[in-house]
Amino acid sequence: MAKRHYDRRPPVGVLVAMGRKPWRIVSVEDVEPGDWDDAARDQWDRGAGGLGRPADGSPQSWGRRPFRVRAVPVGGGPVGSMLVNPQQYVSWVVLPEHYAVCVSCGELAPCLAHTSMLQAEAAMVRLEREMALLPGCCPACQEPITSRQESVTFPGENLLLLTGDPGPTFHLRSRCRGGAEQYEEMWVRADPTRPRSLLTMFCEGTLIVHHDGSGECFGAVGSDCPSIYARHRTVTACFVQSHGCGRGCSMAGHPGTRLRKAVTR
Repeated sequence: MAKRHYDRRPPVGVLVAMGRKPWRIVSVEDVEPGDWDDAARDQWDRGAGGLGRPADGSPQSWGRRPFRVRAVPVGGGPVGSMLVNPQQYVSWVVLPEHYAVCVSCGELAPCLAHTSMLQAEAAMVRLEREMALLPGCCPACQEPITSRQESVTFPGENLLLLTGDPGPTFHLRSRCRGGAEQYEEMWVRADPTRPRSLLTMFCEGTLIVHHDGSGECFGAVGSDCPSIYARHRTVTACFVQSHGCGRGCSMAGHPGTRLRKAVTR
């Protein structure tokens, strides 16, 4: 049975799965500082990526220094090489010495064709379930949507059905939001001019939440924040900043990373 190895450096000699094929690791070698690329040098210059430099100040002692992995495909073939840089978070799927392969295509089991077949079967089951959905029900939970419940409706044809029905309406309660988010992603892909809602708006910046539940976004370079209620790459309470909070917020009674309630659409 395959196991995931979370150390950055795979053990030399083990079998690993890459590209649905088995490979044998033959070497793991450090890259000399003089051969680092610009991204690795920049991360070292900025204090080793926030993890701190080693006590001796030597790049060779840095736990995230660049290294190169070389491996050979089982059954023969040219040596493959992979460079792992400091900013990369990698893990390895380590195979046992006796592993299963597909007799039809030779890929590690389950092969891509088998996985695709299972996904198609699951999609058909899901489609049949949704085709049987009664009018006025939420596709995520198949329960009726009442006038007192928050909901969101997507204009245009229903992308879940082949019948040309109008777009679906989803509950906005927590257990149905995932389905609404997935549908909105599909809905926007079908027509990129369609506006996203707060279900799928995303900002690359950092959201700071204050004591009163308000927030401010420190946007990423070259991007605009669509809304403080959009999903952000990072969310933090104001009092945990290294320089403290400019508004003088205290920890007592602070909502943490929870903003005041937002209107979704």
